[in-house]
Amino acid sequence: MHWVGLGIITVVLAAAQTSIGSWIAVQGAAPSFLFIAAVIYGFRWTRNEAGIAGWVLGMAADMTSANSIGPQALGFALSAVAANRLRSVLMVDNPIAQLATVGLLGWLTFAGMLVYEALLKTGWNGWSIGTCLRRAAWMAGYTALLAPYLFWLMDRILPAFGLHLESKRRS
Repeated sequence: MHWVGLGIITVVLAAAQTSIGSWIAVQGAAPSFLFIAAVIYGFRWTRNEAGIAGWVLGMAADMTSANSIGPQALGFALSAVAANRLRSVLMVDNPIAQLATVGLLGWLTFAGMLVYEALLKTGWNGWSIGTCLRRAAWMAGYTALLAPYLFWLMDRILPAFGLHLESKRRS
């Protein structure tokens, strides 16, 4: 894996996330460009490389948010590994498969992150699981709608940074 290329992609996506993410937010939910990149790396790289890339992207998401460090890093790494495992049964170049994968994995990741943050801030009292799940659905849905576009863009940009692409579908 080329760490410099991954670092450049991470910095560019983190800057885009913090600069335009809140500007294009709907219902208080902004799309996560870094999460989409983690799923892309899961589809395109080996399992170990995808997990490391997901963790790096998740740490960048944690550091650029007002939340505690760690939940997104863990969620993004697990989602990248899950995407890597799913690529043998999905047509990963199909925009519907990309949208569905990012939506489902995003909802699981964001729901876990939001529940963790709610428990951390208020303890067992004063928070609603329904509110967390609903906000996670907004975040995951909005992120999933942008996934096919970022997949297309990243497939053209990654080789320019020297980041190899493994075969898109295992036989």
